[in-house]
Amino acid sequence: MKIFPFFLCFIFVCVFALYAGSCTYRQITFNQEVGSYLEQAASANTVPLAKEMLAKALNGIERRGLTRGNTSLFFDVATNDVGIWYRNIKDSYEELDRVSQSDSKTSSLETSNMLLKLRDTLTDQRQGNTVLVTPEYLAFHPHRGLFAFLDFCAFLFLLLAFVCFFWGMLINS
Repeated sequence: MKIFPFFLCFIFVCVFALYAGSCTYRQITFNQEVGSYLEQAASANTVPLAKEMLAKALNGIERRGLTRGNTSLFFDVATNDVGIWYRNIKDSYEELDRVSQSDSKTSSLETSNMLLKLRDTLTDQRQGNTVLVTPEYLAFHPHRGLFAFLDFCAFLFLLLAFVCFFWGMLINS
């Protein structure tokens, strides 16, 4: 019976680790399917390259169903509106498509301005760093409420793990 608290502690830590691993996996796959392509599109030097990267990002966005909704948990906030974010990216792609189709009519200055506008749409400067502009917790959309509940449960499991560990230490001393 003296090992039981440590067994419970082990179970709680394993549940917490599985949850933390699944959150990390969602973040990594989002970055692979969407985020990295948006970053490449923002830093592209040519319209065809920007259009190609944006097309790959849009494919990932649409495959994940990130076309509408809000990532806020309690109140809808415009900065977390997935629909606005998606429309901005979609409109940028259509504008790049228009510019690439009328390539002979587009001046170098207009092309550069288009690429700068794309960079401004996709990125932002925060504390001296260039960061990708996305709604908060986008990797967990549309299941944000579920993940918030699971965050709370994971915290409880970790707390219970500490309690069980110290309980076991008291029993065995």
